[in-house]
Formats: sequence, structure tokens, C-alpha cells
Amino acid sequence: MNESGCSPKLPVQAEGQRAPRGGLRGWFGRQSIRVKINAITLVYVTIILSLLAIAAFASSLNNGVRAFAQGESLWSKAQKDAVHYLMRYAQLRDENDYQKYLREIAIPLGDRAGRLELHKPSYDYAVVERGFVAGGNAPEDVPYMVSLYRRFHNIGDLKRAIAIWNEADVQILQLIETADQIHAAITAGRLSAQRERQLLDRVEQINARLTPIEIRFTATLGEAARRMRVLVLMVIVGFALALLGGGLALSTWISRQLRTGLMTLRAGTRRVAEGDLSLQIPVTTQDEIGDLTLAFNDMIAHRRRAEGQLKHTLSVLSTTLESTADGIIVVDLAGRIVCFNQRFVELWEIPKSVMLTGDGNLVQLEVARKFEDPEAFLNKFRALYAAVEQESFELLQLKDGRVFERNSRPQRIDGTVIGRVCSFRDVTERKQAEAHIQKMAHHDALTQLPNRALLMDRLDMALEQARRNGSLVALLMLDLDHFKNINDSLGHSAGDQLLRTVAARLSGCARKTDTVARMGGDEFVIVLTDVKNRDTVERIVQAMVEEVSAPIVIESHELVVTPSIGISVFPDDGAHATGLLKSADTAMYQAKAQGRGNYQWFAPRMMLAVDERLELEHGLRRALERREFSLDYQPLVSIKTGQVVGSEALIRWHHPRRGTVLPRSFIPLAEETGLIIPIGAWVLRQACIEGKRLQAQLGKPLIISVNISTRQFRQDNLLRTVEDVLEESGLPPHTLVLEITESALAANPQETAAVLKNIRDLGVRIAVDDFGTGYSSLSYITRFPIDLLKIDASFVRDLIEDQSDAAITSAIIALAHSLKLEVVAEGVETQAQLAFLRERVCNEAQGFYFGKPVPAAQFSTLAGQIDRAANDGSAASALAGVG
Repeated sequence: MNESGCSPKLPVQAEGQRAPRGGLRGWFGRQSIRVKINAITLVYVTIILSLLAIAAFASSLNNGVRAFAQGESLWSKAQKDAVHYLMRYAQLRDENDYQKYLREIAIPLGDRAGRLELHKPSYDYAVVERGFVAGGNAPEDVPYMVSLYRRFHNIGDLKRAIAIWNEADVQILQLIETADQIHAAITAGRLSAQRERQLLDRVEQINARLTPIEIRFTATLGEAARRMRVLVLMVIVGFALALLGGGLALSTWISRQLRTGLMTLRAGTRRVAEGDLSLQIPVTTQDEIGDLTLAFNDMIAHRRRAEGQLKHTLSVLSTTLESTADGIIVVDLAGRIVCFNQRFVELWEIPKSVMLTGDGNLVQLEVARKFEDPEAFLNKFRALYAAVEQESFELLQLKDGRVFERNSRPQRIDGTVIGRVCSFRDVTERKQAEAHIQKMAHHDALTQLPNRALLMDRLDMALEQARRNGSLVALLMLDLDHFKNINDSLGHSAGDQLLRTVAARLSGCARKTDTVARMGGDEFVIVLTDVKNRDTVERIVQAMVEEVSAPIVIESHELVVTPSIGISVFPDDGAHATGLLKSADTAMYQAKAQGRGNYQWFAPRMMLAVDERLELEHGLRRALERREFSLDYQPLVSIKTGQVVGSEALIRWHHPRRGTVLPRSFIPLAEETGLIIPIGAWVLRQACIEGKRLQAQLGKPLIISVNISTRQFRQDNLLRTVEDVLEESGLPPHTLVLEITESALAANPQETAAVLKNIRDLGVRIAVDDFGTGYSSLSYITRFPIDLLKIDASFVRDLIEDQSDAAITSAIIALAHSLKLEVVAEGVETQAQLAFLRERVCNEAQGFYFGKPVPAAQFSTLAGQIDRAANDGSAASALAGVG
């Protein structure tokens, strides 16, 4: 260190290089310390042998005695000072006193280290020199001390002095041991007054023992010195000045070389200790000091690279720690916080000031407040922390509803656990999603009622419990009557709202132990558990019928839907879930057959009706391939002229066992099973083919009307089918009328309008069949490309007797004319009905008054009769027997 308190500025040298040196100085610099010492010895021997060997030898001994005498003085003073500073440190607790003690005690320890090395048969001079120099001896005195000790340590007074010195070393070691105990107790904060007194008493005792030892050592060494001085004075007479001058000059030069290397190395070491890793100490010699300097430079370079890598690694780890979505905290075994990331603070909403205290206990308390039972959490955490080797994973439910995953594992260094790392992840949304998925897997998405899977599970449990308890279980199969009409007319949104309302009403009627489930569509299943008798079931069912049948307002429409309910009872109607469901389903269809809006108990006889329906469905599936269908044609008559202007194609099924089956018996079944699609396509094709033939027979452009079902209308290939049929049959497009119900128009108005426009672009006309029976009749006819309206027969049938039907019929005709649409009245059976329609200027009519539907082969004859009767002007009498 220079006077300014800074380390000397050292030149920077490349790693691993030695400074090149020339001449004698360079040669000497390349030699080892041992060679240098041997060179000094050789010089002195040469001088002594040349001049006066005895004088030189005596001088050397004198110097050694002097050095040991000086060392003893330093040793004694340092020991006293060390005791002084140690006792003051124990009393005042001032760390500076302890550091002073360490500096003073280093002098006796240095002397001891040098002596111990010298006492070895083969000693290391560098170790000896460092020891004696640390003991306060001048470096140039070390050789003399070595020589004196090695030659005379077993002789006379010097042997006794060394023995006394070794005895003092024992006391010095005890003093050091006591000092270590004092320092450890003060550092740990556990030095009580009693313990302090005990340790200070021991120091005083050691000091008391050292004093007579030092006195004896001084006396013995003094006697040895006196004798040696006498000897030296006798030896050095005449030669002292010459030998001393030459020897001192040479030893000074050599020691300066060593000292320069050591001081340079020490200065560099201090600079490195202060953090200057850019330093490279110049290598001026090739001895051990030079090797040490090279190794030191390599070590600094390695440390510089290691610190660069460490900084890079720490940067990556820090960035990774802050980038993760998990909250992470590391705590050591003493409960102190080692590190944490910002995500941890955000997850647990802990004040940053608490985290910065480093107190893990405070953080535990903050975390515990987030739970319903903080003490339970703390107990669990302490138990986990006590098992230092244990890894742990668990879900934590916070009182604010959040859910965290906690993963805790021990932190190890070289296999030793030094702390614990805990990571926390907010999985609230994931758990909510899993719960939602779990619910969706067992509940209907629209009504939130149990679905079929959950229903079957609960039904099986109810049956098992009933078997044990000997109780009954009732199963209700409920279907909404004419629900399809609501979907078709008001749209699926209204239908969904209706289903949710019905689901809520059914749940309100059921008991807590019962299950209300939606099977799909408009079908519900209710499981009534722990039923004592059928009267209980009947009361619940009656309440459900009344609740469901109550008016429901949807989109400003007041709707009334009725349920058809089938009831089966365990164990009478089935021993297992499948059997009960089948029995309830059979009873439900029986309720529909009884006029809907009622409930029926299952009875074995009902299976006959089910079997009959299955037989009918099976036969219907094979009717097309067996060519069991045919078409009848009902005349369409102009009210103004009485002439036949067209016909409506009506399908007939000629069952091999049942005979002719009318559409009302099988068309609903075809709609339900989807068979209406191929059947409807066959009807359209057959009607066009036969219609073309009838036009040729009658010699006029006879209109052919064909009914298109709702499901058929929704087929993407309807337009292509119409085009193909017209091309195949040759029927003029303007003579084809497609009759579509209002329910088909109501669903998806925009798509419907596009389909109708494309059909009309072919030249085909569009009629609305059964007009007036839908939910929103008047609101749709202005939106779509329509050519004519067909008044439903239900209005025509009673229009003479019922003023409401007459008013509705008149309004429909007037509305159609105002929109420039033609009107066809269905179901005309009397002259009075015809006269009413003629008076209102209805365009066309059809019904039994003109003729019943007949096969194509008979239609020409029927049409001829109607036309002739109209020409004769005696239509009333002529038509009475037609058909």
C-alpha cells in the first residue's frame, strides 16, 4: 500500500508469460530460491575459507544470536499486547480489538511456524522465512537464525532456551483456543457475564504462566548470547569489518530481489482482493515466486472467466424466474427468504415491504390469511418444512375462491438440503373449466338438467336402493305435444326458451330426491324415488301436467303446450332401467294416441300398439323398393268457370296386409323417421311424369300441385331435384305448383326466401298450404315469393255455421287479392260453401263437392265429367254423384 491508501499500480502482462531478462541479473532471476540461498552460502564459505573462516563463522553465530534476541523481545511484547487486546475485546466487544489481537498473536505464531519447520530433518526454507518474518524478524536475519538453530539447537543454553520457547508455545496455543471461544460466543451473542469471567480468568492464568516462562527464556537466551558474543568477539577480531561488509552487501542484494518479487505479488494480491480482476502481475523471476506469480495470474484469469459465466448464468436464471407464470419463493432452513419473483407477490398480494424483510415467518402469516382456516394451513406448512427431504404437491383452496397448485421440493447443494423451493400456480380457470366440462358431460347444455348418462346412473342407484328397501320407483317419460310446430313457426330460439321454461316447471314439481332429466329434443324423463304407492305418483304427475300446460309467453306470443306422459313403476313394469324406460316410452305414445295432454300408466296391452307401430315403420322402410306407393289426384276447379284447372297429387300406400293406408296414418311416421325425404322425392318425380301424361290426355295445361314436407324443403339438393324432375318428365315448369306449409317458411326466413326465389326462377309456382293454421301466418306472406294461398279445410268446413271461420276465410281472400295472390279453398263439400267462396271471389277450390282423389287412370274421366257439367250449367246436379 502507498501513502494514499491504494495498492501500487502494476503493469498488465499477458497470461502465462515471463518477463525476459539478460545478463547476470537475468540469470540470477531464473534461479530457484534454494539456488539463491546456496549461492549466498557459497559466497560466505568462499570468503571465510579465503580470508578467515573462523571469523566469518563467528560473525554468523553472532548475527544469529542477535536475531533470536531481537525476536524474543518482539515475541514477548506481542504476547503481552495480544493478551491486552483480547481482554479488552471480551469486555468491550469491539471487533477492532479482536483484529489487533490477531495481528499481535500472529508474531508468536510466525516464530513457532518457523521453528517447527526448522526442526524437521528436511525443512522448507521459504516456510521458515515466512514464519520468522511474520514473527517480526528481518528477512536478512533469517539465514543466521536458521544456521544458528540448525547447528546449536541441541547444545547448551540455546537448547534450554528453545525448550523454554516450546513450553511458551503451549501456553500461546491455549491462549488462542480461549480467544476463539470468546470470539465465537460474542459473534453468536451468547457470551454471558459468567462465561466472560471464566474465559478472562483463563486468559489471566495463561498470561501469569507465560511471565515466568518469558523471564526464564530471556535469562537463558541472555546467557547463551553472552557466551556467543565472547566467542564472536574472539573470532571476528581483525576480519569482522571485511567479512561483514562483503557478506551484508551480497545478502542485501539477494534479499532485495526476493523481497521485490514478494512485495509485487503481495500488492497484486491486495488489488485482486479489492475486486480488480483485470490485473496481471508481471513475472520478473523464474523461481518459485515467479511460478507462484504465473499460477496466480492463471487463477485470476480463470476466476475472471468464471465470473463472466456466472453473471451470464445468473442473468438467464433471473430472467427465467421473472418470466415464469408461477409464483416462486426460496427459503433456507432457518426460515429466511433467499429469493422470490414478482409473480409470487402478485399471486398472494403480499406487501413488497414484508417480502424485503427476508422473514419467512411474516410471509407465512400473510399467506395464511388467504385461507378460511389459517391455523390449519400453518400447521400443515410447518409439518412439511420439518420433513426436509420430502417433496410435496397439493391443491390450495383460497377463501376468495381461487385455487392454487403448490409444488414444494428441497433445495440441495452437493446432496445436502439447504432450504426449500415452493412454486405456486393459479389454476382457478382450469379447475373451473374442468368442473364445467364435467358438468357438461353429465348435464344438458340447454336446460342444465341431467343428461341421459347421469340419468341412467341415478336410475340404477334408485333401483338398487328400492331393492334393498322394498320401495317403488316411478319413471315418467314426458314429451311436449306439437313442439315441432313451435320450432318451425317461431324458430329454434323460441323453442329453446320454451324448453328451459318447461324444465324449470318440472323441477319445481319434483321432490329433492327425484331426478328430472332431458333425454333430447322435447323429451324429458323424471325418476321418482322412494315411492310408497301409486297415489303419490299420480299427484306429482297431475301437478306436472297442470304446470307444463299453463300459458308461456315467448317473444310476445302466448303459447300453450301440453305434455304427454307415460308412467312405468318398478318392479311391476320392469326389473331394470332399460325395461322401465321402454315401458314408460310405450305408455307415453299411448298418451299421445289418447288425444295428447294426458298421462297413461303402462299396461302390457300397450306393447301390442308398439309392436304395430314398429311393424308399420318396418313396412314403410321397404315400401319404396316394393313399389307399394301410388298417387291419387284430387281435382282443382276454377270457381268462376267450374272447369278443372289442375289437381293435387296425394300419396297412397298399398300395404300387403293392411290394404290401402291413407297419408294421415303413415306420413307423421315418415316425418319422424326421415323416410319422408326419399318418399317425397318419389312423389315429386311420379307426379310430374303422370301430370305430363294427364295434360296430354286432357289437352290443356293442367296444374300439378305437389306437397313438399318441411324436412324435404330443408334439403340442400331440393332445387337440383326439381330441375332434374322437370327435365326428365318434360312437364312445363309453370304448370308445377309446390305446396309448402307455414312451418317450413317460418324457420330461417333468409335462407327460405333464397330457396323459394331460385325455385320460382325455374318458372315453378309456390303455394302456402293449410294457410291460417300457423303461429304467424300474416307476418310471412309478404316476405317470400309466393303465388297462391290455400285456405285450410278447417276454416271452410264450418264457415256457413261459424261466423269466426267465415270472417277468417273472407279476410284471407281479401288479403290475398290485395297482395295479388291467387286463393284456393280446400275441403269444399257443399253448394253453400261454394256460393260463399264465389261471392268473395275465391279463385279455385277443391273438395269432395267436386270429386274425391282418384288414380291417374281415372282422373281424365272425372275431369271430363266436371267440365261437361260446368258447360251444361247444371253443376249442382251433375256433381252430386261425381267421385
